[in-house]
Amino acid sequence: MGAAAAGAVFLCLLAAPAAAASTARLRAELGLRAAEAGRDRGALEALAAGAGPGAVRGQALWALYRGVPAPLSAKDRVLLVAALRDPAPEVRQAALRCVGAAGDRALEREALARAAEDPDTEVRIEALRAVRPWARHGQVYFLEQALAAEQPRVRAEAVRNLAQVAYREVPHELFGRVAQWASGADPDFGVRAEALDALGRWGRLEWGHVEAALGQREAPESFRLRALALGDGLPRPEGRSATLLDLLATDPSLRITWEAYRRLSRSGAGESDLAPALARLLPRLPENNAATGEMAAYLRARGYRAEYRSGTWHVSGR
Repeated sequence: MGAAAAGAVFLCLLAAPAAAASTARLRAELGLRAAEAGRDRGALEALAAGAGPGAVRGQALWALYRGVPAPLSAKDRVLLVAALRDPAPEVRQAALRCVGAAGDRALEREALARAAEDPDTEVRIEALRAVRPWARHGQVYFLEQALAAEQPRVRAEAVRNLAQVAYREVPHELFGRVAQWASGADPDFGVRAEALDALGRWGRLEWGHVEAALGQREAPESFRLRALALGDGLPRPEGRSATLLDLLATDPSLRITWEAYRRLSRSGAGESDLAPALARLLPRLPENNAATGEMAAYLRARGYRAEYRSGTWHVSGR
């Protein structure tokens, strides 16, 4: 056999396992589709408990329990507990989705263990979502471990769960951690947003938290808008109008500017300063749309002339 032929044989041998795996996966997927179409519970159970690809087994498990309400049978619970301990993360995630959809609290402790210690990020997130409707002081031990996760998405989901626990039942140390995150101690804006929400739910959100979030111009716009919306639920604090006027005058985001204007114009607070601030702002905005049109109408109603000509707003004093 020549060198070229030997090389070709070697490459074929290398490719054979991958081809076999691809074929096995295709067969499993076809079997899953047939079982779902025929609503064949026996076939779905066999697929879920078999040795096929984790993704296919997870889909089979979800097909089995989608729409099945609590209480689950003893057999179903045993099957789901085994799935929660399966080596494949796709199967564990699917099992947790089933637990959450069924609302079977008998499997809460198993789900909490996944939230606290599972090595897979998506599994931990699914676990936290599954147990969220039952949030209470008894879950705090597991939530504390999830709050210490390296993955920001896990921390964010854990804060969301903790927010469902009554404030009087939240340990002081955990409340302090959430308050620090809301003030910027956590570098992830998703975690910070959930921390702000938690403080709001507990009745512990202060305007200073909102002001600090709004002052971070480098933060995602969605985070700052969320903070602004949370601030709407607070009593009118001193300094609110000044913060909103500053946003109106200097913020690079037109959406933030617009939201600041809406709050100032509807509350009446700081009205004596609003029209002059708008008169300075509008000529810097090239757009002629509903937002800038409303700002122009506000100025006209107060004696200003505001016209859009040649791609620019022209404003003159009253």
